[in-house]
This record gives sequence, structure tokens and C-alpha cells, in this order.
Amino acid sequence: MSVALLVTEFEPSVGAVLKAKAPRDFADEYHGGLMAEIMRVFAFHAMGEALDESAVFSARIGGREYYLASYYTTPNGTGPYCIMLLVEPSEDPRTYLSALRSVAPRLVDAVCSLSTSEMHDEVERAYQDIVAQA
Repeated sequence: MSVALLVTEFEPSVGAVLKAKAPRDFADEYHGGLMAEIMRVFAFHAMGEALDESAVFSARIGGREYYLASYYTTPNGTGPYCIMLLVEPSEDPRTYLSALRSVAPRLVDAVCSLSTSEMHDEVERAYQDIVAQA
């Protein structure tokens, strides 16, 4: 079962920034651990360790193990952005890679053009779409 969808952007002055997540309260109490995992995924993609724009990882957040499917993109010279889906260890995160690719353009557009509230709503809708596709 999918656990959370994360939309992140790398900003040169501060590093990886969590723009939005669904559910909105996922790992609030473990923000530091969540950000460390996000930065690790960005570094993996940015250093060219991923074979293409998508990859799978194991992650530990708040003492819990997850698998993570990620999709890394730099559309039109913006970003880079990384869309990540955390799933339970009993699931294969690769089954979600095509769904991540399909929602990535609209999520990047949401980060770039919508208000914070509208962006969060769009991330929630995308999360539900991914869950429905699986």
C-alpha cells in the first residue's frame, strides 16, 4: 500500500525543499529524518547514479522502513524536481514508476504556477490517481 507522495525541488541556496506531500501530515514528527532521505535521493539522481530519471530506494523514516519510488526531472531548465512515492516494504515500488512519470508534469506545473493551497490540493489529487492506477 502506498504511504505518501512527496514533491520536492532542489533550490541551490538551501538544498532540497519539500514543496508538498500527501497526506499532508505524513511524518510531521520526523521532519529531520524525512528531509535527510529526500536529500539522499536528490544526491543519488544528481550525481548520475540512477540509470535513468527514475529509481527505487529503501528509506528509514521515524524508525520505520519503506521503499521509495522516485522520478527526477528538470523540465525546461527549471528545478530539478523529484517526485517520490513511499510504499510499505511488502510492495514493489517499481510498479509505481509509470504512474509517477504520468503525474510529474502536472505536479511540477502546480509548484510553479499555483498558490500553496491549490498546489497541496493538486498533490492530494495526484496521490489518489497514483493509488487508483496501482
